Amino acid sequence: MQTQTIRTSPELQKEGLAVGKRIQFVAWVIIGMTVTVGTFASQSLLEGDWSFWIDWKDRRYFPILGVISYMLMLVSVQAACWIKARLPVGMTLCAVGINLWQWFERYVNWWGWFGYPMNELFPETVIPCAIAADCVLLLSRKLLLTYLFGAYAFALTFYPANWVMIAPFHQPIEALGQTLSLADYIGFSYVRSAIPEYLRMIESGTLRTFEGGALGPAIFFSGVVGIFIYAIFWWIGDQCTRNRWVKKI
Repeated sequence: MQTQTIRTSPELQKEGLAVGKRIQFVAWVIIGMTVTVGTFASQSLLEGDWSFWIDWKDRRYFPILGVISYMLMLVSVQAACWIKARLPVGMTLCAVGINLWQWFERYVNWWGWFGYPMNELFPETVIPCAIAADCVLLLSRKLLLTYLFGAYAFALTFYPANWVMIAPFHQPIEALGQTLSLADYIGFSYVRSAIPEYLRMIESGTLRTFEGGALGPAIFFSGVVGIFIYAIFWWIGDQCTRNRWVKKI
C-alpha cells in the first residue's frame, strides 16, 4: 500500500530523489576522504621523508618507495571505476585529486604556519604515471596485460616525470668551503629536528652495481614490485565494489 502511494505521488518521488542525491554526495565525500587518508598513510609509512624534503628525493629509494606508496590506493580506485563503470580514468582522476590536496596541505600547513619554503617540500607528481597506466588498461582491456605493462608504465614514468622539478636542485654549489648540491644546502639551512641527518648518506649501497649508478636498477626494481602490488590492490578494489557490502550496510 505504501509502495503504491510513493509511485503515484510526484512530491514523494522528488523527495526520494533528493534524499538519494544527498546519500550519494555523502558517500562520494567519504570515499574521497578514505582515498586521501589512505594515500597519506601509505606515504607516511612507506615513503616518508623521501616524499617530503627536496634533499631526500634521491636516485635510489625515491623511485621505489614513491611508486609503491602511490600505487596502493590508485590501483584500487582504478579497479573500482573499471569494474563498475568501464571508465579507464579512475587512476588519473584520483592522482589529480591527491596532488591538488598535497599542494594545498603543504602550502597552508608547512609554508603558511611553519615558514618552510615550498622549494623544499613540494610534492611529487604521479599524474603522468596514472595516465600511462590508464592508457594501458584502455588499449589492452585485459587484467594480465594491465598488471604487467601498466605497473611498469607507472614505474618507468615516475622518475622522468619528477626529474623536471628535481633537476635544478641537484646542481652543485660551493658554500662555506664545501661543495654540495643546492638541495642539500636548502636542507642544511632548514634543519628538521626529527630527522637523523646521517640517514641522508643513502647513495652508497648494493644497488650501485649497474654501471656504477643506482637509478636504473631502482626504476626497474620498482616496476617488478609494482606488478605484485598492482595485482593485490586490484583485487582489493574488486572486493570493495562487490554488492554484498552494500547489502550489509
